[in-house]
Amino acid sequence: MSRNCYTYCIGWTVNNVRYYGVRYAKNCNPSDLWISYFTSSKFVEIQREQYGEPDIIQIRKTFGNNPEKAKLWEDKVLRRLNVVDKDNWLNKTKNDSFKGTHFAWNDGLTKENCSILLQTGKKISKTRKGQKASDNTKQKMKASADARKHINSWNQLKKNSNLYDKYESYESFVVEVKKIYEECWKIPLIIANKLNVTESGVITTLKHNAMNFIKNQKVSKVFIKYGNKFSSYEDYVIKILLLHTKGYTPYQISKGLDINECGIQTLLRSLSISPNRTKTGPSKFGFQEILIADALEVMSSTQTLEHNTLPQDLVIKLRESICY
Repeated sequence: MSRNCYTYCIGWTVNNVRYYGVRYAKNCNPSDLWISYFTSSKFVEIQREQYGEPDIIQIRKTFGNNPEKAKLWEDKVLRRLNVVDKDNWLNKTKNDSFKGTHFAWNDGLTKENCSILLQTGKKISKTRKGQKASDNTKQKMKASADARKHINSWNQLKKNSNLYDKYESYESFVVEVKKIYEECWKIPLIIANKLNVTESGVITTLKHNAMNFIKNQKVSKVFIKYGNKFSSYEDYVIKILLLHTKGYTPYQISKGLDINECGIQTLLRSLSISPNRTKTGPSKFGFQEILIADALEVMSSTQTLEHNTLPQDLVIKLRESICY
C-alpha cells in the first residue's frame, strides 16, 4: 500500500472540544483514522477517557506521498486558528516545520488555569501514591528535568528572531556563552549584548549550567570603561585595594592604574573602607617613581579572591560584598 499523508480534525460536541492533526507515517492512509490510528496526543487520550469517542471525525486534506507538504499545511492551519491560545482546542504544541523546532506547550499554564494539567496531575498522583522511586527512576527523572531546563532556556532565548541564524541548538549556544563568560566578567547583560540575545535567557542558561554571575549595573559600567584593562571585576577591585593597603590615596591610585578616581572612592565606601588621606615620599620625582613601580607590580599579574596578597580580613569582606 502506498503512503497517502493527510490532515484531520476530530471533536466532541458535548463540550465543543476539537483537535487538528497530521498523519504521515509509512503506509498511512485516510481509511486508518479511528480504525487503527487514534492520534498520538496524550490530551486526546484524556478527553476520550472522560467523554468517550469523538462524534466528529473528518479527513480535512490529503497529500499523497508528500509528508513535508502535509506537515507544512498542519503548521499553517494551527497558526491561522491560533489553537494554542484557545481552551476548546486540544492542540497545546506548536510544531514549526520551517525552523525544525518544538515549542513547550505549557508556557504560562498551571493546574489552576488548565484542566488538562489538573487531570494529568491527579492521574499521576493516584498512580504513584505509596510508591518509592528506584534509583534508576530517579536518574531518569533528573535527566528529564535537565532536558526541560534546556528546553525552557532555549525557548526564552528564541524570543530573539535572529537566533536561528546563529545557533543550531541550545547546546551550541551554551558553548558560545562559555567562550566569552570570563572575558565578559560573568555579567549576563554584557554576554547578552555580545551575543545579541535577551539578558533573561542568558541568566537562565547560566543558572542551569551552575555558572556564577554578577548582575549589577555599577559593575556593568566598570566593565564598559575598563573591561580591556582588567581580566575580571575581582581583578579590578583587588588591584585597587592592593594599592590602598600600600597607603595610596584614591587620586594616586587613579593615576597609577589610569582609572577614574570617583569610581575608586565609590568602591571604598561600598566596602566601608576609609580612603587614605596623604602619601608622600622624600621628593615629588622619587614618589612618582615609587607609585609607578607599585602600580606596575600590581598590574603584572591577575588577581582573584583565591590568589592575592590582601590581608585575610579584607578578603573575607570582599567575598561577602562581591555577590554572585
